[in-house]
Amino acid sequence: MLYTEQSLGAEIALIYRDPAKSGFMDFEKAEVKAGTTLPLIQKYCWTVYSKAYKASGPQVIGRLGDLHRSLREKISNIMEGQTLLDDPTQGNILKVDRWSLTVNDCWILGGIHRRADFSLMSGYTWKNVWNPDINGFVVTARELIGLQTFGYKAGKGASLGPGSQAITTYASGDEGLALASDLEDYHLAVALLESRGPMAAVDLINLGAKKK
Repeated sequence: MLYTEQSLGAEIALIYRDPAKSGFMDFEKAEVKAGTTLPLIQKYCWTVYSKAYKASGPQVIGRLGDLHRSLREKISNIMEGQTLLDDPTQGNILKVDRWSLTVNDCWILGGIHRRADFSLMSGYTWKNVWNPDINGFVVTARELIGLQTFGYKAGKGASLGPGSQAITTYASGDEGLALASDLEDYHLAVALLESRGPMAAVDLINLGAKKK
């Protein structure tokens, strides 16, 4: 499925039946921001999806601390104080002033739908995969699950410039799976693995370590 603004908006509306409890969060504080509305959520989801879909070159994933400013500037033309809502920016790195898991998922799907290569900048470690405070996956693990679910294969990490060596590069290995990917299947894949608890995180770490 390749989304249009209308079809993505409709799917977001199904996910967020109660916008007041949407979990649309400030990236730093991880708490619900005032003024959140369904149209605002739809705007952010469409912006990150369409920018990722229209971009060229590798899409870069990992923890925020591993995506340094010079990398954001080089890969996505995101200068200090800018986000993907600014016109000159490119969708290869996700940086927005408001964030949620679904916004992140939409950004990943934009890259998958264009069958982009994904460069992982964070290591396969416990803190990068599992958060015991919420008994759930860290968003980087969620990104890896999406790639694996939709046919991506892990390979040797490539350099993105000085000081920017990817741990692993993920490339699309199944065009049909990539083009058919959608939010519903993405959320289901994550939920099924997350229901296994920490052992699912251990398996993800071991699988990644073997493919480095």
